Order: sequence, then structure tokens, then C-alpha cells
Amino acid sequence: MPIFGITDFRRLPRLGKIKLGKKLKNEKGAEHPVQTRYFVCPEIIQQKYGPEPTELDIMFPLNDIEVIFPQYMKLYGKTGLKCRGDGRNALVMSGGILKEKTCTPGAPECAGCKPLGTLNVLLYKVPGWGVWQIWTSSWNSIVNLNSSIEMIKVMTGGRISFIPLKLKLQEHNATVIKPDGTQFPKKVYVMTLNIDQTMGQFYSQYSLEANHIRALQSPAYSRLSQMNDIIADMTNKELEKRQTEMAIQLDDEDEEVWEDEQENTEGQKNPEATGDPENKTIDSEPESNKNNACSECGQIITKDEKEYSEKHFKKVLCRSCQKKYRKGRG
Repeated sequence: MPIFGITDFRRLPRLGKIKLGKKLKNEKGAEHPVQTRYFVCPEIIQQKYGPEPTELDIMFPLNDIEVIFPQYMKLYGKTGLKCRGDGRNALVMSGGILKEKTCTPGAPECAGCKPLGTLNVLLYKVPGWGVWQIWTSSWNSIVNLNSSIEMIKVMTGGRISFIPLKLKLQEHNATVIKPDGTQFPKKVYVMTLNIDQTMGQFYSQYSLEANHIRALQSPAYSRLSQMNDIIADMTNKELEKRQTEMAIQLDDEDEEVWEDEQENTEGQKNPEATGDPENKTIDSEPESNKNNACSECGQIITKDEKEYSEKHFKKVLCRSCQKKYRKGRG
């Protein structure tokens, strides 16, 4: 039996982290982060791409952006994550209890809070089963990645998973705004997504429209279509056969019902048959009109017999000829 909250919980297996910088010591011995122009990778990745790679071959494991690239405002303390929000609402750890509050980036109590995106990628040319994580607080990197992912999903009809892509670190001239409002230019390195082919080639290979065309033109689809036609034809023939059998069966049932009703009607029309001497009348003869004559034997039939015959046999037949006709159809 599944365990609620455990059996249905899923998470991506993580192989490790790829960093976008290093920590260096200043003259006083204090460490401070410094961005690098290359991905800072573990040894197993360096074996494939060298010690200072600026480009990695990646795939995304899923189509859900919330899983492959979650983005939040985050504030970390000495013991871990203290607060996480989306710019409007936040969850904060207070006294060991997780509480909801209004997200107020820039407030004094939120000093150190910054946007943080966690990119989860598959390095399909590197051994291992799982994802590699890359953290970034760069506004330009987050916007670049979101824009490229959205563009690809529009082209593919929502798919982003297991499509080979290039993750690159590229130089970018940014403008840094200080707390006092002054600005200065700064050279930074931001992440971008790219492809190792032309846009036309990529579209022909991965677009939703191209995949539909390939599916329709494939021999497998042609064989499947032929098989469906054969099954449909067999089904139609079987259906027609069953409908015919059912029609004959219904005819028999209708005949029985009609005969019972006719007997009751005749009993009402002919009181003499019921043994009532006071209400003896001469039974009316069937209509002598030539249109009420059986088309097979010429016997004159009643109006009710005629209507029943025309409904079920498409011509005027007496009951004897109806039975003969039914036997001939069976």
C-alpha cells in the first residue's frame, strides 16, 4: 500500500553542482566570490570538457519549468535558507516554524535577499544518472534562459525535454546600479542557450508541425492506416450482419405483439366471439379495395395488416405470405 507523502513524492537525482565563480581571499584574508569566464566543474566533467569549459552539451529532463529551472527570491543565513518568496508572498522560518508573510525585497530585514535560479541539466556526454545544478543570481542569465526555453517550447508544442542544447557562458556588458543610485559599467559573464545547427535544421527536426508530417509519412503510419481500414471494413460488415439478424428477430417479436393486439382488437369488434348473445353483430368484412389485396396471393387483408406489412416488408402481404417471405430471408 502506498504511503501518503512519501510514495507519491518525486525529486530529480542530483550528481553535483557546477559553479560560476570561485572564492578568493583579499589582503586581509577574508574570502569573497569572484565570477569566472568559464564553468567551474568537478573532475568528471573536466575529463570531457577540459579544466575551463565555456560551453556544455545539455538536455533538460522534464518539460516543467518549475522543476528544471525554479526561481525565487531567497535569503540565506548561517544555518541555511531563512526566507523564500516570489516578490509578493514569502515563507519565512521563525522560531522553527514556517510562516507566511508579505515579500518585501529591499527592506532592512531582508538585507542579503536576492533572486536565485536553480538550473537542473543533464550532461548526456558525461557518465552518470542524474542532473547537475547551476545556481545563478544574475538577472541577465535568468531572463536569457527563460526566453530561450519559452521560444523552444513554442516551436515544439511545449516540449523542452531531451533536446540536445548548448549551454554557454558569454561576455556581457552590464550596468550596475549602486544603492545610492549611481551607475557604472561592468563586464560580466551570463548563461545562454544555443543550438549546434541552423534554425531551419532545428525546426525541421523538433517542431511540432514537422513531427506530425514525419509521422504521417512514415511506413509504420501507412501500415497502421491500412490495418485500421481493414478492421473498419470488417467491423462494418459484421455490424451489417448483426443488424440484419436483429431486424429479423425484431420482426418476429413485432409479429407476435401485433398478433396479440390484433386478436384483442378482433375480440372487441366481434362480441359474438366473446359469447355475448345480446351484442351479436355481423363482423365487418376486410376492406375490398384492391389496394388491400396481398401482392402474392391476392387475399384481401385488413387495414392494420396492410400497414404492418408495408412497414416491415415494403409491400402488401397477408400473414401467410409474410411468414413465407421471412423464411426466405432467413
